[in-house]
Amino acid sequence: MNLDDLALQIENMRKRVALLQRQSEQQKAQADIELVNAVFKEVYLALEELQLVNEDLKQQNEGLSNTQQDLVAQGQRYQELFEEVPDAYFVTDTKGIIP
Repeated sequence: MNLDDLALQIENMRKRVALLQRQSEQQKAQADIELVNAVFKEVYLALEELQLVNEDLKQQNEGLSNTQQDLVAQGQRYQELFEEVPDAYFVTDTKGIIP
């Protein structure tokens, strides 16, 4: 499941919970209406928080994706520079050993 699907499901669930809450408030004859309303409110608030977290995750993923693309581009640039140097040279590790 991707984040866009999750966002859509969260929004649809929030709408359904809000509708159920309004319907339950209209049916005042039930003895446990306060408990039901409290549960609806808690679920609705939890869904709001989940929606905000989902939006933050989407932004973070976009940032990570952009950073990854930048790193790939930089890696390709340095590889091209490395391959196009006109002079011969050796590549060694920190101990001076040729890998």
